[in-house]
Amino acid sequence: ANQVTGCSHNWGWIGENIGQTGNNCTAPLTDGCSQRLFNGFVASPPHYANILSYQPNYVGVGAYRDNTGKLWITQDFISCYCSLQLYAP
Repeated sequence: ANQVTGCSHNWGWIGENIGQTGNNCTAPLTDGCSQRLFNGFVASPPHYANILSYQPNYVGVGAYRDNTGKLWITQDFISCYCSLQLYAP
């Protein structure tokens, strides 16, 4: 997962959505798994509120398919009043 650095205490709001599919998503991303994850976020009021929020001025999205076939999605939202740097450890 990416981590946010360089923002220190100059952030105002942070939100994150994390979702995963079952083990049946072994085909390419065109198999509808990513759409099902998005639909799940939309159907969940707290997750959907993160997506629609006016507060973040930075958004990060990541996708990973593990060796069991599960597709993992993360959406990170932050309002930061600084020069933001991202790194993947």
